Amino acid sequence: MKIAALLRTEGPAAVSRRLNRAGRWTVASYRDEDEAEVVDLFAAVYGTRLAPDEWRWKYKQNPDGAPIMLCARETATGRLVAFHAALPLETHVGGDPITTYFFVDTMVAPAFRNRGLYIDLSLRLFDEVDRRLDAAGVGLPNASAFPVNDALGISTLDQVRLYGTVLNARRAAEGRLGSRLLENLAGAAGAALSWPMRRRLQRPIDPAVRAVTAFPADLGAFCARALASTPVASARSAARMAWRFLDRPGRTYKIFQHGKDADFAGFVVVTVIEKFGLRIGAVADFVRDAARTDGAPLLHAALRHFQDEGADVAVALTMSAAAERAAFHRAGFFSSKLLWTGRPFHLLMGHRPVVMTARRQRHHDLLINAANWTFTFGDTDLI
Repeated sequence: MKIAALLRTEGPAAVSRRLNRAGRWTVASYRDEDEAEVVDLFAAVYGTRLAPDEWRWKYKQNPDGAPIMLCARETATGRLVAFHAALPLETHVGGDPITTYFFVDTMVAPAFRNRGLYIDLSLRLFDEVDRRLDAAGVGLPNASAFPVNDALGISTLDQVRLYGTVLNARRAAEGRLGSRLLENLAGAAGAALSWPMRRRLQRPIDPAVRAVTAFPADLGAFCARALASTPVASARSAARMAWRFLDRPGRTYKIFQHGKDADFAGFVVVTVIEKFGLRIGAVADFVRDAARTDGAPLLHAALRHFQDEGADVAVALTMSAAAERAAFHRAGFFSSKLLWTGRPFHLLMGHRPVVMTARRQRHHDLLINAANWTFTFGDTDLI
């Protein structure tokens, strides 16, 4: 019987017991004394080491609350063999505040892969979220993790749209994308896009757009107004945005703001990261008041910044309405759901409350429709 069917008939706890019949591992909530082992496992699985201050920033200082963190240990030795977590994000759904938990940092030691441990941890996380009031689980799994989540019956909302453009055609063609087809396509796209982009970037930045070092104190109210017509959108208080973009160790962000005080019309947050042998300019967040700006001046300022920083390509990863798509296109970005690459970004949503009330049903009906979502996934450092 498929796992999704077992979940319906037996429930998550029974399925977890089936997966671990031999008792090879035990699962418990994360404790502070687990930190060193989890950081070591992160380095072993992902090939990069999180500094202690970055770990604590990510998991201990989030203004939206405490994450859900699970650790699995080998029963015989007690050593840590897996970790899975869900980070809280205040989200407005139909005007109501709920908490979406983004599933992140899945780590399983090589000796315990393909044994059901990842499925066990995912089941436990989704079950914990489902037991919480006004909460939903959200995932953006990679190509290897997606089939597992799909087998669990987690709803696939849509493929997240990637916006991109080429700033340096020669360097874009040299990127290590893990596929000769993708690398050849990148080279062809670079040749086609870089010349018009060079001409576009000769234009000056709109004088109403300026770089700033802090978010306005009333940012939350502005974003609530700007996104009022959007059924599902993350809340953006000044405190949360400062934590997310200004307080993070190890990465620098730049904020461009359109207008100020009573004329404040929107903002874009950007960063430059090294990946795939390229310097990638990433749009990490973008919100505008459609009544005051079409967004193109902000995105143009972002592209000029990427050019100054020597970025080879520029990207943004979003679930967005048609108006936001048009803003990216006006700024010179192309867009794709990457279905042709075989490596799309799938947005998954788990929302199966233990007790379904009328309010939860209304939230569910909004969450399950991808057209209702406006999310910027940014540089994907948290998801």
